[in-house]
Amino acid sequence: MVESRHEELMPFIRLLDENGLRHSKTNAAVIESCLQHRWVIQSPQKSRVEITEKGLESIPEYLSNLWPQWSEVRTRLLGSGYDLTVDGLKMLGVDARAPMFDLPVRAHSKTLAACLGIHSKAKHSKRLKIAIKDTISTSDNLLRIRANRGLRMVAGTVDVLCDDLMGVLGEVAVPERAFLDGFALSGHLPKFIVSIENLGAFVDFPQVDPSLLIVHSPGNDTSLTLKFLELLPASVQYSHFGDLDPKGLEIAERLSRQAKQSMRLFVPDFWTEFIEPVNTKRIQWPRACFGSELPIVIQLRKFKTWLEQEVVILDPRFKQACKRLIMDA
Repeated sequence: MVESRHEELMPFIRLLDENGLRHSKTNAAVIESCLQHRWVIQSPQKSRVEITEKGLESIPEYLSNLWPQWSEVRTRLLGSGYDLTVDGLKMLGVDARAPMFDLPVRAHSKTLAACLGIHSKAKHSKRLKIAIKDTISTSDNLLRIRANRGLRMVAGTVDVLCDDLMGVLGEVAVPERAFLDGFALSGHLPKFIVSIENLGAFVDFPQVDPSLLIVHSPGNDTSLTLKFLELLPASVQYSHFGDLDPKGLEIAERLSRQAKQSMRLFVPDFWTEFIEPVNTKRIQWPRACFGSELPIVIQLRKFKTWLEQEVVILDPRFKQACKRLIMDA
């Protein structure tokens, strides 16, 4: 565990090593103290202070009184290739803890972070990636799909008909680890795929054709959707149905750019009727966005408003719009 006192002293070590410090919120208290002791002076560069001869003499003594091991820690940091920062200091702690554990080939990111003394929310941090070396860090998300009729999933010698799972559960959940283990699709592959941003729209989207497969692709987490699409031929007809707002169109743009299938937006023709020019939430649209050429998006930009996808799901015309989507594919 890194002591808070050591965190406070790290800028002094960096000051010695770099002969100065940049002005920042983190360094503000240290610089103020050093200015009072005349250990630094303001550099000609307004963003930086420079160490003085008095500072070169006094700071090592100051550090030794408060942290006798500071010089050894500095040497270890530089020898390990870590920065003279709090993060570097924490990495030394991680290195010390790592030999205590038999790191597996694969483990959940929060398990790894907790074992190695890193905050569990640091699953994507540079420190964790360095510490786990060859261990695969997983998020263990689930991909929820409503499978088309006759689709089969295969893993090793196990072959499962999705119709059976759909009959019991109404959907099929595919965990990230199944993708990592190399599961495959067989049987009757879907002819049409619709990825859906929001959960409500996913569960209530009508199954209008036995060859249609529906995927829940929530928010910014499109990784498993893209892994699933990678298992299917590029010729599969693919549409995305999401909110018509900047974030929803950003998600659509990412899917369109990264999927090997050619993707088009599913925009029911009657959706424009739900635009409310007044008495609605105003949003800021970017100058350019995915789908900006669509008439409905042009209207939304004009009125600085947006449309959520769930609003059309229970409209009597929606099922027919879904059927037309399949027929026009």
